[in-house]
Formats: sequence, C-alpha cells, structure tokens
Amino acid sequence: MPKRISYVDPYGYTIEAIGYTLDELLRREYTPKFRYAKPIERQLALIWVSRRRIDGYYFFGFELPREVEPEILRLPEPIRRDAIILSRFKVDCIVETPSEWLIVEIKDRLQSTSISQPLFYEQLFKQYFKPTKPTRKLLVAGQAVSEAAAVAKSLGIEVDVLNVPVPRKPAEQLLYALRA
Repeated sequence: MPKRISYVDPYGYTIEAIGYTLDELLRREYTPKFRYAKPIERQLALIWVSRRRIDGYYFFGFELPREVEPEILRLPEPIRRDAIILSRFKVDCIVETPSEWLIVEIKDRLQSTSISQPLFYEQLFKQYFKPTKPTRKLLVAGQAVSEAAAVAKSLGIEVDVLNVPVPRKPAEQLLYALRA
C-alpha cells in the first residue's frame, strides 16, 4: 500500500507525496508518477530501482517550496495557489529507508551542471521537511563525464553510473562524428 507523507509549505499549502515500497515497484503493483522527468530519466529510474534494490519508500517528483515574488502573493485565489504550486522545486526521487533519507537526482548523462542539484535539494529538504533521520545525496546517471563524477564524489555526493546507453546530444554527435 503506498505511503503518503505531507507537510505545509511557508505559504500555508499542503505538500503531499506518495511513496511506493521496493516490492510494489518491482512487482509493478503500482505505477509511480514521474510528473517532471524526461522519458529517458523515467527509464533510468526504473532500471536503478530494479538493480540497486534499496529497501524503503520511493517518492518520485518530491516537491520542495520555492520563495515566490511578492506580486504572486497579491494574486487572487486560486491563481495565487496555482502559481505557488507550479513554482516548486521537484526532486527526482526521495527514498526513505529505515535509517536515512536519500536525495536522488537522475540524469541521462552526468555532467558538471548536475552536481549542484543534490546539494541544493538536500538543504531545502532539511529546511522545509525537517527529517528526523540523516540524509544522503545520490546522483544516478545512464552515463557520466568522469570529471563530473569525481567532483561530485569529492563533495560528498554518491554517484551511481548505470552504464546504460543514452541518446547523444547534438553537439556531442558532431564532436563524435569529427573524431571518427
């Protein structure tokens, strides 16, 4: 049975997340909603879950509050509410284990720009959700630039490269063709 957790954001709106157990995900008893992920990131998330099999509850698309501009606060309801909800940060996955919380970002290709998200989201998660267990940061990627993985690890972010082929971006395709 999915687990629901909730907390109230600084504007008085409830943020609710639905978590699925490892068993529920592996048996495909429930299909998680990947509301904010690219299709390749959805595939990588399911590959990661099935390969790593971390026992706990998986909350995909976990929302964290964002400070909004004062003019948004002056909007009439329900426009104000919708603007605040749409502005929230979305963490790819939060995993609650018996002993800790994992802050997980899933990328098709781990690059330098990926490193800041787990650091940033961990701070916001602690500030707003106020977990009673320790947190751990994790970057999951289909492929990785080795320097980015090394820097992430040096900053205390675990890196899990799945070695799954992912579509190349146009500039990478051009560079690849020039080297051939």
